[in-house]
Amino acid sequence: MEPGAGPAGEVDKLRTQLVNSASALQTAYQKIDKLLGESSFWEGDAAVGFREALDGDLPKYMKDAHKSLTQAAGHLGAWHGGLTSRMELAHKYDIEAGDHKGDLKTANSRHETAKQDPDLKLAGQTFEEGPELQSGRPA
Repeated sequence: MEPGAGPAGEVDKLRTQLVNSASALQTAYQKIDKLLGESSFWEGDAAVGFREALDGDLPKYMKDAHKSLTQAAGHLGAWHGGLTSRMELAHKYDIEAGDHKGDLKTANSRHETAKQDPDLKLAGQTFEEGPELQSGRPA
């Protein structure tokens, strides 16, 4: 499987999207924080309305969302690493299983050939002296 394809690729793509979203939230939070700081020099009803619109829960929510998305991206990154290594191990085991399957087929073929050998039918039999011993066949 090529890099970036399959489940591991999808996990990495999601992790990247979370990192990008967290970064965008941090940038937006920083801009709002800067605007709020700069608006302290601005006076009047419009300045008060602007500060009220930006102040309050919005910056906190943005900061919390940034933190949550960053943590989620970190967890996905760790999971991605484990998933990738397990997929590589599974691929290695698939190759080994294919090799062993070929070995088993060869062994079964040899076994079938050996079973046809008439000398093997004599295994476990004993012969007394006489014609049976000479012919290799029990009486």
